[in-house]
Formats: sequence, C-alpha cells, structure tokens
Amino acid sequence: MTQNNILLISGAILPVIITVIIGYISGKRKDFNWQQAGDINKIVMLYALPLSIFSNMVMTPRHIVMTMGPVAVAIILALILSFVIP
Repeated sequence: MTQNNILLISGAILPVIITVIIGYISGKRKDFNWQQAGDINKIVMLYALPLSIFSNMVMTPRHIVMTMGPVAVAIILALILSFVIP
C-alpha cells in the first residue's frame, strides 16, 4: 500500500472515528436526553450523512471511480436508489 493510499483511507475514516468518539463522550457526560438524541440522529441520517456522501463522491476524481469497475457501478446504483427510495 502506498503512502498516497494510506492518506486517502485515513482522510475518509478519521472523521467517522472522531465523530464516534465525540458521541461517546457526550453520552457519558449526559449532554443530551433521549428526545434530543433522536432529533440529532434524524438530522444526521436525513441531511448530514447524504450530503457528506454526495460531496465526497463529487470530489473524487472521475478516473479513480471508473478504474474501480464493478465497485463504481455499485456505488452509482446505491446513490441513485438512495434518492429514489425514501
């Protein structure tokens, strides 16, 4: 694995790990009640996560996506289905 691939993978995974850690800490500190946690989950699942996935797909160079072959087709179909099926 090259240095460039490691940086690419780290850049994709690190925000998720940091978000999970922040959520764990806020849960331990009881910063949110169950109602607020449900509202935050709804915001994340309906708005933040789809926008994040879309922006990352748009920023990925097209030639990299096309060299993935079947994976690229699966990603494109998943994106289309995620917007068609509510």
